[in-house]
Amino acid sequence: MMGLRKDFSAHKNKTIEAFNLVSSDISTINLNLVTLRTTLASMESRLSELNSGIGQLADNMRNLRADMELQNSTNTSIASRIVDLNSFVNKRIADSENSIQKTGDKLEGKIKGSLKELASRIGSSERRVSGRMDLLEKKLKKAFANSTIISKKVTAATNILKEIVPKSKSHDAKGRNKED
Repeated sequence: MMGLRKDFSAHKNKTIEAFNLVSSDISTINLNLVTLRTTLASMESRLSELNSGIGQLADNMRNLRADMELQNSTNTSIASRIVDLNSFVNKRIADSENSIQKTGDKLEGKIKGSLKELASRIGSSERRVSGRMDLLEKKLKKAFANSTIISKKVTAATNILKEIVPKSKSHDAKGRNKED
């Protein structure tokens, strides 16, 4: 029995030793499970933060899309206003060009009419002046002819006076001598 006891005792020691090893392994496993749970909790926290960040990013993307749609709408509105403004300006320019053309045509007609009237008046004035010049020329010729006649008469009278004056002086001198 002793052999049995010894075997039992050896078996008991080995069993205790195995239980101690199993207990140590279980403690290590429990410690590892606690570490794993902590790591999982940390990962869950990080995943929650990541989900929150993804949610914020999605919100930002929605806001960005809304801003982009608003900007596109504004750009479309501005483009429409630019088109309207270009159309308005082009119409005003065309109206101004037409108005200028009409005014130019009217002025051209009036200028042509004024030039014709001016040419007519100048022609009429030239004819009047020419007529007056002809009349003046005739009068000058007549005056020249009269002047020539008068000049001849004056020359004749001067010649007569030249003959009379010496005779008159001598006659005066004779009359003065008699009075003295």
